[in-house]
Amino acid sequence: MGIISRHANAPYQDGEVLSAADLETDIQGIYDEFNGGIGTANLEDDAVTIDKLAALSVVQGSIVDGAASASEAQVAADLVLTSSYQTVGAAVIHSVGNPARHVIIIVSCSVTGFTASSTLRLQLLKDGVSLTGIDDAQANTTTGPTSVILNRTYVDISPTSGGSHTYTLQAKHTASSATLAKTSIVVFEPRR
Repeated sequence: MGIISRHANAPYQDGEVLSAADLETDIQGIYDEFNGGIGTANLEDDAVTIDKLAALSVVQGSIVDGAASASEAQVAADLVLTSSYQTVGAAVIHSVGNPARHVIIIVSCSVTGFTASSTLRLQLLKDGVSLTGIDDAQANTTTGPTSVILNRTYVDISPTSGGSHTYTLQAKHTASSATLAKTSIVVFEPRR
């Protein structure tokens, strides 16, 4: 957007007779610049704040640069676990914002048939590699099979700005008897 300039006769004085051409020149210049011509050079940092936006004036589809996917969720069908890692449902692909923020992945699942003295292990892969590199084990010390709800929060502190990452949940059970059910994965990236 260029600089908006006024007609050579401006500023107008009280009592002056204005010509339609002079007035139209001023108005047309403003009209042309504002209709599709507002560029980043014309907005100061933090010039557009939430309190200056009318409700619903900006919709998700209008946000491109600087925005991340609001959230992505996946629900997996029941999965009978074995003693080897298995992928739980489909992977979740998350489009990272520009600039990137930490990506937070929340996993919630229920486990049935969790036998005594057994261990359930979860791992979250980022693009095929363990995101944490830490053994995420949940042991069962109660008598007999039990049902539990597990909630895990993982944080990707180094997402690729403007790119995308594939997050895959895997699980295994040492006794090969548990079922992972009603699993949900939510991936989101807080924006300011």
